[in-house]
Amino acid sequence: IIERNDARFVMSHIGSFSRYLYRGDYPVSLLEAIRSLIDEAVIGRTDIEIYFVGNKSHGAAAKMESYNLGPTLHIVPPVTHIDALRYMISSDALLVYDPDTNGRLCVRGKVYEYLASGRRILALVPQGEMADLIRRTGAGIVCAPDDVACIRRALLRLFTEHTSTGMVISGEERSGRFAEDNILDIRSFERRALTGKLADCMNGVFLSRKA
Repeated sequence: IIERNDARFVMSHIGSFSRYLYRGDYPVSLLEAIRSLIDEAVIGRTDIEIYFVGNKSHGAAAKMESYNLGPTLHIVPPVTHIDALRYMISSDALLVYDPDTNGRLCVRGKVYEYLASGRRILALVPQGEMADLIRRTGAGIVCAPDDVACIRRALLRLFTEHTSTGMVISGEERSGRFAEDNILDIRSFERRALTGKLADCMNGVFLSRKA
């Protein structure tokens, strides 16, 4: 698990890249953005760490290590669910990477755990349900998976927030208050709330057939 004993900015991705073979099996644009920030001395090599926790497709780890990010990059094998949660809460920000344009109408399950962690999210996703959810809840920043310039700006913004305040500032804190509408929006995706919605839907179907 991540040891936090200094002022490093830590971002983590929890999960697999194996289903993205047809689009690239790792976030190329993210690594390019980090590499450029380090090469230009905008961010120090030891001031930022990125953890990739979980299964990787064949050869992905070697490709990621070819960016020569040294102590910045950590490739971690699969862990238990409880340890995955520990990685989340030990991080300053969390990464969502999903280049699949066919998945615009779905939200990956890990996003809800990310939201529950309270950490800021950098979502590298196409326009769709996931992007809308991140924006609507004020939970983070959305960039297209291949937009290096956007990803670079997002990383620098998150890093600057961390170094200037000791924490990554949420959208609610930046506005000077905790937005209750965002809290309610996030809570609406808890299992109890979703079960209630499903029950209402099934009751509606039953009543319509009975009529």
